[in-house]
Amino acid sequence: AIIKESTAKMASLETKMKEMLDLFRKDYPQLEFEISQDQTRLLDYSISNLKQSLLAGGLLAFLLMFLFLKDGKSPMIIGFSIPATLIISLLFFYLVGLSINIISLAGLILGIGMMIDNSIVVIENITQWIDRGLSLLDACVKGTSEIITPLISSVLVTCAVFIPLIFLSGISGALFYDQAIAIVIGQGVSLLVGVTLLPTIYYLLYKNGKEGILTRFVKKISLKHLEDKYEGGMNFFFRYRRATIVSFGIIILAMVWLFIVMEKEKFPAVRQDELVVSVDWNENIDLNENLQRIKRMIEANAGMVLQSNSFIGEQQFLFNRDYDQSYTQSKVYIKAGDFRICESIEKNCNEFIAMNYPGAQISVAAQQNIFEKIFEASETPLVVEVSLMKEKEVPPVDRMTVLVDVLRNRWPDAGISYPPLEDKIHLKTNPDRLLLYDIDQTTLYNTLKTSLNQSNIGELRASYELLPIVLSDREKKVGEIISAGTVLSRTGRQVPVKEVISIQRVHDYKSIRGGLSGEYVPVSMNIDTNKPAEVTGEIRQMITADRSLMVNFRGSLITGQKLFNELAIILIVALLLLYFILAAQFESLTQPFIVLLEIPIDIAGALLLVKLFGGTINIMTMIGLIVMSGVIINDSILKVDTINNLRAEGMSLKQAIYTGGSRRLKPIIMVALASIISTAPILFSHGIGSELQRPMALALMGGMS
Repeated sequence: AIIKESTAKMASLETKMKEMLDLFRKDYPQLEFEISQDQTRLLDYSISNLKQSLLAGGLLAFLLMFLFLKDGKSPMIIGFSIPATLIISLLFFYLVGLSINIISLAGLILGIGMMIDNSIVVIENITQWIDRGLSLLDACVKGTSEIITPLISSVLVTCAVFIPLIFLSGISGALFYDQAIAIVIGQGVSLLVGVTLLPTIYYLLYKNGKEGILTRFVKKISLKHLEDKYEGGMNFFFRYRRATIVSFGIIILAMVWLFIVMEKEKFPAVRQDELVVSVDWNENIDLNENLQRIKRMIEANAGMVLQSNSFIGEQQFLFNRDYDQSYTQSKVYIKAGDFRICESIEKNCNEFIAMNYPGAQISVAAQQNIFEKIFEASETPLVVEVSLMKEKEVPPVDRMTVLVDVLRNRWPDAGISYPPLEDKIHLKTNPDRLLLYDIDQTTLYNTLKTSLNQSNIGELRASYELLPIVLSDREKKVGEIISAGTVLSRTGRQVPVKEVISIQRVHDYKSIRGGLSGEYVPVSMNIDTNKPAEVTGEIRQMITADRSLMVNFRGSLITGQKLFNELAIILIVALLLLYFILAAQFESLTQPFIVLLEIPIDIAGALLLVKLFGGTINIMTMIGLIVMSGVIINDSILKVDTINNLRAEGMSLKQAIYTGGSRRLKPIIMVALASIISTAPILFSHGIGSELQRPMALALMGGMS
């Protein structure tokens, strides 16, 4: 197993691996060498997709500006600001030790909307002061200084949304760390570029005062009279205020409903062209028989398998517990020709086992990629751990079988299987006979141990099993040892072992698991539900009907629920921080509510689009929702700030709302469209790993729309 050091570059690892393989092939021409379970492919595809999306999104957002801005120079200024912001952001990445990875790059893409937002705000404000009669230099100074305070508030608000997420426990917090730092850096740099570089470039481009060919062309294609249409829309909303408020109330209720009913998972499923087939033959077979059966199973998939790798019987991996298995078990890695035929391979393997070895247990799962290993995305949805209430033992096999039957009848599609069993010989002492013959129990135990081990003097570790080194003339069967053996009583009399021991063959658990609450029998359930508490409650009721049994639960449903509960608390903290920052800026306790009221309405739009595309609520969706909230709040802050400034100048409330809304209309539409268009390329990316970014993109696009 070749594992990259955290500070090493992936490209360097791939180059070194290629050099090493070439050397091996040269030194050992009789052997074939190939890489299996290559995780760098997924990372390469994902980072490549994100780079393309970053370029395509930035270019599309830049072209969009020509439709809204009245001249050909303003979009050129934004064209300067985006690359400048990205390059300076990457410099800060380097300074704070943040690598270019899937999460940090996705943060930059999602932050493009915010970067463009700051640029548009500065340009629009300068242009409006020129239209009101100020000179170019005064307009650049006045237009920039006027909006520095709301822009700083916007950056603080974005930090307030993201920084608390770093305190999520476990790997989720580590994931949000890169995302949060990337967006906070992007925002901070964007603010810096917006108030220093942009006014300077604006002044340099406009100081000659001439209209170029591009400006005349842009005036023809740009969208005109948007402000007039806005006024008509506002008249409509003021006329039907009650209906408008009720409509938005319904949308907020729809958001709550969508959040409850949508499927929740830790991580979105990633398409795979690799499978791992685990087989437990459930019978005492030797290694060669195990190997032959696996060969026949792979041959049943002839033409569909590019590469296979078999782990037959016991393995001696010191640090890899994934391959702990007995000599009657096997694990097979299969690389399919294409991800579309994985389902056929799974079906063939299941049919082969069911037809030829009905007693065997088989499970087929996607090979865990790097993300699933980190986030335990392939974790079983629900594992029921059944144990005895008082004794430090597991429930008897017959009671466990009845229990599994009950669960299978209730959830027939959950793929519940019986615990693995095997035949064992059970020797049981008879206490009455021990008293009758005056035999010490310890003496009997040591006698039996010696007889069965046949003077075991050591162990020899062979390639696949532990071999005992014994002193013995010939091998004896257990029945023969019991019938012919004797044990010494306290009085020195030899008593036949069969007089005090009963022997029986039992069908018992193959292995016993232990946890914090003692020994237990695990029952795995592949179950989909939005209400895990109800399912676990029902199972607990069914099992604890027998008062001697107790039950614990684990699995992705349980950990997912814990994560979302944690996330809910952290989001409440983030909203409180937002409220206090906004209250400080507006010097009002009520105005922050106006801004924050927009968030649930936009989350409803985001969740609706995710649901329409068949998505789920997962970590990546949540990142999209948080970024989207940061962008929309920035626009709302600037709009409310503009209305407040107009009222301070003596305008009436209604007139300030109309005028402020009219002034902020184009920037708000441009930012929303820039965010949607810059993120859209992610939706049309179909490489391996594109599923990781799609939930973020959908959430952002739905909310911004």
